[in-house]
Amino acid sequence: QTYIPPKSRHSGVLQAMGHLMAGRLTDLTLWTYSASFAKVLGFFVLFYLLNIFLWAAVMDAVDLASGGKCIHEEPEGLRTSERYEFVFELSWATFTTVGY
Repeated sequence: QTYIPPKSRHSGVLQAMGHLMAGRLTDLTLWTYSASFAKVLGFFVLFYLLNIFLWAAVMDAVDLASGGKCIHEEPEGLRTSERYEFVFELSWATFTTVGY
């Protein structure tokens, strides 16, 4: 016998993030059907931007660990915010043109 729980009346973006973090992709997919278009759009825009910031940080860490010459020509003369700006632009261009 299969138990189907009743629909939650609160299908917010935080609930979608909870499904995603818990690895429940089926629940996340079902959430997209029950939530409003604005909430689904907001979730995916937030997820997209978080991925861009996350991978920019990963690329910056890898660049620094490899000597800092892969992305920047002279990393010694750059402040942290300037260096992060370059990897953010690279991450943005990668996710925008290739997708995730």
